Amino acid sequence: YTNNPSTSKEMPLTKAKQNLEFLTTQHLNLLKMGIDINTLKRRELFNNYWKFLWLISCTIYLEYALINFVAHSLSDIDEATGALSIFNQGCLILIKVSMFLAKGDRFLKLIWDMNLLAEKANPEEHKKWLEENRRSQLIGKMYFYACCVAVACASVVPLLFMAYDYQQNSGFNKKLPFGGKFPFDKGGVTAFAINYMLSLIYIYSLLNMTVGIDTLYGWYIYSISAHFRILRCKLESTARKLQNNDCSDFTRDIGLIVNYHNATLQFVEGLNTNFGEILWAEVMLSCLQMCFVAYTLNNDTDVSNMPFNVMVLVAVMMQMIIYCFGGEKIKNESLMLSSEFYLNFPWHKMSAQQKKLMLLPLLRSQKLSVLRGLFFEVDRNLLVYILKTSFSFNALLSAMKE
Repeated sequence: YTNNPSTSKEMPLTKAKQNLEFLTTQHLNLLKMGIDINTLKRRELFNNYWKFLWLISCTIYLEYALINFVAHSLSDIDEATGALSIFNQGCLILIKVSMFLAKGDRFLKLIWDMNLLAEKANPEEHKKWLEENRRSQLIGKMYFYACCVAVACASVVPLLFMAYDYQQNSGFNKKLPFGGKFPFDKGGVTAFAINYMLSLIYIYSLLNMTVGIDTLYGWYIYSISAHFRILRCKLESTARKLQNNDCSDFTRDIGLIVNYHNATLQFVEGLNTNFGEILWAEVMLSCLQMCFVAYTLNNDTDVSNMPFNVMVLVAVMMQMIIYCFGGEKIKNESLMLSSEFYLNFPWHKMSAQQKKLMLLPLLRSQKLSVLRGLFFEVDRNLLVYILKTSFSFNALLSAMKE
């Protein structure tokens, strides 16, 4: 490999496609939004521009309905918090989509570069790549199913309760999946049906964009982790040669290790560049969303909202775990790499020249690789802080109600 594995090979300009073997969940969910990541250029991201425009327009329309409902329900905290929970998720999705499209070239190039570097792995190293990517696939599917259950609850439960009310009271009690104040609320059954369909489209958009972008982040995390593991495998191989008194390729091996380490660090930096604003928005808005959902579960007297709110809370928790434990995983992988340098090499057998060659990688490996959301590090400590803050906000809302 050349000095910079992540950029040593020019990206094909026309017909080349991404390797999406372990990105099926991400690819399919984004395709449902009219976005195709099986390309190398941002201008080719839109598989169906008009479909994307229609879904985003519905999302913005529902966001207006939700905030309008909140504005007319300020005197009733219980109703306002339920709508604000969904409104926050919609705002978060719009931010994620905006950042994803604005940095489309960088997102696509990072996928390409990670797969390209993985293709250089030998069979033993390739096993590390497969293990991490299969874990990523499993977590992505679990997250997708949790979000699907939340969407199913929001879509079907209101219909079941309306059918029950009609059977018991012979009256039609109109109930949307969530509280909203629409421009044509008083238009009768036809307007209600239109608003209900738009609400379902809104939830459909939230599902696909949330799962698509969040699981893409998870794939980046596990792919970087795989490259750290491959790097440790290279270190072990080099150390094993020294223990067997084989020093013939030591300089070349150390050069390859340094280059591979540089490429992996560039992946971490690329992830920070791509997801910096998204991580910041994720923490800020998810913290509020968890607060509002928890408050709604404690105070909402309408039992028909409970299944949806429970699944939303589960999905948001999984969302935060993916982001925060992803940052923790990268930090731990870089820490283990530092330990490998010290523990594996037979320092008593190495010459002074060999020890000098090890100085640079030793120093660099001691600096932790971290993910940052603009102003803070993303790790498990951040998750604890988010939970504490959410419960504090929940207590504040309860005190305001009293």
